Amino acid sequence: MTRYAAVSDLASLGIVAASVGGVSTAAKEAALDSASSLADGYLSRQYTLPLTAWADALKECVCCIAAETILNVAGHNPAAGRDDITSVRADRWRAWLASVADGRVSLAVTDATPADASDDGHTVVATYTAKRNWSRGR
Repeated sequence: MTRYAAVSDLASLGIVAASVGGVSTAAKEAALDSASSLADGYLSRQYTLPLTAWADALKECVCCIAAETILNVAGHNPAAGRDDITSVRADRWRAWLASVADGRVSLAVTDATPADASDDGHTVVATYTAKRNWSRGR
């Protein structure tokens, strides 16, 4: 599994750093791994995994979903108002992943699809030369 975002990305793309100051780096990494694994489940419907390069949108998606996980573990309180924003953002990104999986949204990625082995710079032309058996109706 590829981790699509780093712990350092969480503060700029997922959640305010002060909100998770008491959360260990290991817990943040676990949340990012979980969110990346979730994303792989959707991405595998359109792309050959593992991805070797991906758009920033996927990084933000993973950070937002991981942020929700971190808040849940730390004591998420939807009634507090601000926590609800994190859940709404995560839900929107999960819907976006479903759109990617269904092919309605395309993502700029480099996946693990092998290069065409026959692509050596030469053009291949196939011809059919079967003998025709024509006969005159007499």
